[in-house]
Amino acid sequence: MNIRLQVSGISEGRVYLFNVYKNKQSVVDSTEVEVGGRIAFSRLEILETGEYTVILPDQTQIQLLLDGDQVFDMATLASDPVRNMKVTGSLENELLYKSLQFDLECRASFEALGAQIKMLAENGQDYSQLLDQQQQIFRARNNFQIGLIQQYPDALFSSLWQAEQLPRIDEPRMPDGSIDRQAQRMLLRDHFWDMVNFDDTRLLHTKVIFSNLITYLDELTPPVTSEVIRSIDLLMDRVGDKPEYYRFFAQWFAEDYKAPEGPFMDPEAIYIYMVDKYLTRERAFWADSVQVYAWQLRTEDKKQSLTGQKGQNIEAKDTSGNVRALYDIRSPYIALFFYHAGCDHCKKETPKLVEFYREWKDKGVEIYAVALGTEDAEWKAFINEYHMDWINVTDEGVSDIRDKYSFPGTPEIYLLNPDRVIIGKHLRTEYLAWMITNDMEKSAFAKQK
Repeated sequence: MNIRLQVSGISEGRVYLFNVYKNKQSVVDSTEVEVGGRIAFSRLEILETGEYTVILPDQTQIQLLLDGDQVFDMATLASDPVRNMKVTGSLENELLYKSLQFDLECRASFEALGAQIKMLAENGQDYSQLLDQQQQIFRARNNFQIGLIQQYPDALFSSLWQAEQLPRIDEPRMPDGSIDRQAQRMLLRDHFWDMVNFDDTRLLHTKVIFSNLITYLDELTPPVTSEVIRSIDLLMDRVGDKPEYYRFFAQWFAEDYKAPEGPFMDPEAIYIYMVDKYLTRERAFWADSVQVYAWQLRTEDKKQSLTGQKGQNIEAKDTSGNVRALYDIRSPYIALFFYHAGCDHCKKETPKLVEFYREWKDKGVEIYAVALGTEDAEWKAFINEYHMDWINVTDEGVSDIRDKYSFPGTPEIYLLNPDRVIIGKHLRTEYLAWMITNDMEKSAFAKQK
C-alpha cells in the first residue's frame, strides 16, 4: 500500500487514516505532514478493501475508497479539498470525486434556484418554471451517477452508491385518493434492502450497512416487539446464505441492539428469539460450543419474565418486618417498582410514581415497591422523603428476585393485570395509566363477545 496525498496550504501536524468495519471506526495508520503538504501512507501489505477517512491536523476529513490497487496519488487544496481534488492511479477514487464534485455543482445551482423561488408567489408561472428547473438538476445528478455505475458495475463506488439509495415502491392510496403513509412505510420496510448487494462483502467495511440498519429499525419499524422480530426476519432471510452478513446481523441484534423504550417493547423476548432461531449450534458457524452455551444460558435468565407470561410471586419483608406477598394483593392491577435509594434516576422517577398512585389507588391499582441493596435506615428515609404510602418491601434475605424479574438496572417498573400476567416491563410512569385503561377496554370487549 502506497498512498501519496498532497494538500497544499495544510498546516503541520499528525495525520490519521481511519477505516470502517461494520459500525466501528479505528485508526489503521498515521504519519506527519511533510514539506509542501505532502502526506504518505506506506506499508508492505495492502489494507482491507473498503471506505477510509484521512483526518488532517485541522480535523478536515478526506474520504477514500480502497480496492485491490492501493498505489495512487491525490492532490488538492486545503481551502476546498473536494472541489479541487485530482486523483491519479485509482479508479475508485476517481469515481468518488467525480461524483462528489458533480454533486457540488448541482447543489450550488439547486440552492441558487431555491433562493429565487422564495421570492416568488407559489401560483406564478416563473415559480413553476424554477421548480421544474430544480427537478431537472435532480434528474441530471441522478443520471450522472447511474452513468458511472453502468460503466463500472463492479466498482466498490457503484455498490456503495446503490446501497445508499431507497428502492422505488408504489404509492398505496387511501379511499379518498391520498397516499396511505403507514402502508407506504410498511412497503418500504419490506423492500428496504433491495438495493444492497449482499454478495459484496466490501460494504461491511463502509458506513452504509450500519447506517441503513439504524434507518430500518428507527424509522421503518414500529416500536413493538412483534414488529421488530418481523423486521429481523425480513433481513435475516436475505442473508441466510451470505455468511459474513449473517454473522454481523445475528451478533449485532443479540448483543448490541438497544430496543427503543415503549409500552409494547420486550427486549428480552428479542434476545431469546435471536438465540433460539439464529444463534444455534447449526447456524452460528463462527462460534464454538462454549459461546453457544453462554447465549443459551442468558436466555434462561430472561425467560421467566417475558411480556405475556404470568408474573411470579415475591415474598419480602416490609418496614415493620412483616412478610408481604405479591400474590396477596387484591387490587386488579399491580405496578412492581424496583429501585435503589441511592439511584439518581430512581429519585426522579419516584415522585412521578407517587403522583400516579394517588390518582389511581382507588381505581384498582396497587404498587409493590422493592428496595434493592439498600440499608434499612436509608430505605426508610427514602420512603418518608417521597411519601411512598404503598406496599414497601426490601430485598434483604430474598435472593431470587432477579431470577423472577429480569431488568438491566433501576428504576424498573413491571405492570401485572388482574390475572397477574405481565402486560408491560421496563416502563416509565407516564405509560401506566394508558396501559391500564387499554387493558381494561380489551377485557371489557372480550367479555362482550
